[in-house]
Amino acid sequence: MAITTVTVTGELRDIAGAPQNLSLIRFTPRGWDKSGAAIITGAPVDVTVTGGTFSASLFQQSLGQGVIYDVAYVLKGDRTTVIGSIFIDGPGPYALADLLGVPVPHGVTVTLVDEANWPPPADPNPLHWYARVT
Repeated sequence: MAITTVTVTGELRDIAGAPQNLSLIRFTPRGWDKSGAAIITGAPVDVTVTGGTFSASLFQQSLGQGVIYDVAYVLKGDRTTVIGSIFIDGPGPYALADLLGVPVPHGVTVTLVDEANWPPPADPNPLHWYARVT
């Protein structure tokens, strides 16, 4: 049975700007899911980075609930560096850099505001952020 997939692509470089090669990007779904009669396990999907780029075909939940993946960079010898978490809830394709969230700094409060109440009131406090819920 075929499952619904989505493509996630990206570019990976070291701190000097050189393309990474022969390493892996690991996508690990949180928990299990299902697609029709098929059970989708929480096993990681490893994608090879060649010439600094990669393209992953990942499970896409077709019921509109989305899938959360934890993403890591794996070097030779299985040394792993966590990149972050992503949420896939549409048909894609996506660039990994676009899916990674911006970390909220320590001390910042985030208030979710629905469409009916957007824009939020003026707030002079730089430690109070607003996020629109669509």
